Amino acid sequence: MDLFPASFVFAIHTHALELSGSSYEAGRLLGSRLASVPGLKKRFSSGFPGFGLTQFNQASQCFRRWCPGLTQELAGFADALGCAPEQVLYYGMTWLTPRCSHLALLPSMTASGHPMAARNYEFNDEAEDFTVIKTRITGKYTHIGTSVLGIGRDDGINEMGLTVTVSSSGFPVGPLPEMRRPAVAGLQFWAVVRTLLENCRDVKEALSMLKDMPVAYNLHRGGCAREAGYSYYHLNRQFSAVLGESVGSYIKKRRLSHAARELVYTERRVIDIALDHGFESGEAFSRAFKAVYHTSPACYRKKRLDVIISQKPKADQHLLAHLTDSLTVRPRIVEIPDILTAGLRDRTTLRNNQIPQLWTRFLDLVPQIPGQLPHGRGFGICESCGEGNTLYTMSDDLPFSEVVSVEVSSMSVLPPPLVYKTIPGGKYAVFTHTGSLKSLPLTYQYIWGTWSLTTQEKLDGREDFELYDERFLGFYHPDSQTDIYIPVQ
Repeated sequence: MDLFPASFVFAIHTHALELSGSSYEAGRLLGSRLASVPGLKKRFSSGFPGFGLTQFNQASQCFRRWCPGLTQELAGFADALGCAPEQVLYYGMTWLTPRCSHLALLPSMTASGHPMAARNYEFNDEAEDFTVIKTRITGKYTHIGTSVLGIGRDDGINEMGLTVTVSSSGFPVGPLPEMRRPAVAGLQFWAVVRTLLENCRDVKEALSMLKDMPVAYNLHRGGCAREAGYSYYHLNRQFSAVLGESVGSYIKKRRLSHAARELVYTERRVIDIALDHGFESGEAFSRAFKAVYHTSPACYRKKRLDVIISQKPKADQHLLAHLTDSLTVRPRIVEIPDILTAGLRDRTTLRNNQIPQLWTRFLDLVPQIPGQLPHGRGFGICESCGEGNTLYTMSDDLPFSEVVSVEVSSMSVLPPPLVYKTIPGGKYAVFTHTGSLKSLPLTYQYIWGTWSLTTQEKLDGREDFELYDERFLGFYHPDSQTDIYIPVQ
């Protein structure tokens, strides 16, 4: 007697493929196999609702940075299917913007003495490929694993023995209407798993690659606390002590920071951006946005501001170590008089930083400066970019003026190209950076990404500057100290 009625009997069709060659060749081979089945061809090349050229360009840029070779594979895939790359379903399902279970056994727990990983798939056969693919991309590690959308991987193991699998709390996170919106824009997990398998030799390399990779997830404060091994109350207290704000505030501002960049770099409707970043309405988004950026989302977009605080850094281990060892996270407030300096001015950008070269040129000219004070102080002055905005309220590619100089007693005739520069007196918040100037960007990330958003001090339009005195022991010296002056009212 049958254990199940006929109506309960079903079959799941599985497949096995082997892909090899260049990334493009592997993608074209997979596309050719799918193109021979009309239903599969239509499924994989039908595009995705709401996924257009803007999102395609964003996804492609992210792939080129974090998933090397994937754009070439997708190009071959699209060519074989006879469609445009942006029509490939993989793009729309993998690039997420804010809008299972498995187990692992250690060698000591298995009869063979080898580690084991197992996964239970709760989806039906229409939601999963149920295809095991062995992939040999030229110049990358060979790996075998279960596929998602043909190219992505649920999990797998590579030739070096690295095994990657994923569990997701609050899944499904994705772009479909019935799915939860991620808290952070970035890559769906199956692109991450695939990238780690073919590019990483071991766990250390995988963790290093993951460190800054934009992985889309549904962030939850209680989950953060459990992962850290603390109660939420204790985690929040420790978090606030180091970063100067609560976990909830940090999460909200990271969501706002991603939203701010979308306002500038996309043409999406404000309401769509608001909903995708976890806000229940346009009004709630506008209130939260104004509280941080002191302007409305519409005005922010119109002026095309790209504030450095919109690039709020991740609170990773490297940043936390920097905050505890190399920076005074709570500045001292001082009043200073006008300071007369003489130095050299030039233009640069944040992305193409020419300030070290400017200092090198300036030091050769220092002997020509009259009226220098004994044991005089050096200054690096970021001049205003116009309209009352300092460097750190503008984009990475906006040219700005920097003056590097020394303190002088009075004005005289200066040989060109040297110039005089007066630092206006008044009230400043002073941070002290300790160690190599190579890590100075982390200090500025904290100042403009955390402190400026939480301080009760009101910033004004004067220029911020760096002060170098007898405590400065050289660019790379671990005990060197540099003061950073931020003007406040």
